[in-house]
Amino acid sequence: MAPRTIAILRGARALLARGICRDAFARDERGETVATCAAEARAWSPVGALYRAAVDVVPRPASPYRERWEAIDEACAVLAAALPGGREEWARTALTRWGDAPGRTQREVLELLDGVLEAQGAKGAAA
Repeated sequence: MAPRTIAILRGARALLARGICRDAFARDERGETVATCAAEARAWSPVGALYRAAVDVVPRPASPYRERWEAIDEACAVLAAALPGGREEWARTALTRWGDAPGRTQREVLELLDGVLEAQGAKGAAA
């Protein structure tokens, strides 16, 4: 796994440890939808957390956002491949559906990330 992918997964895990949400990429403390990079964001969906973490890991490239989107897609693919039951649909869609499932818990989301990071020998810095 690419070092930037591990860094994005670690960053996303740190955000998701603060709070998770469904049906939006990010929400504020009142539960209102906000941008993933908004200062008032307090909870993220799994995909929203990957977007936010990628902003810190992949600086804005000369070719607008291409490298960042590739990094987000790589991180989504890694997490989607680890989903229970396996997913064959587009990774971002699979991860969004999984994260938005009714009853999805913060613990389940963190366990998914921890499992992927542990498999890469990268969990220590994620916790």
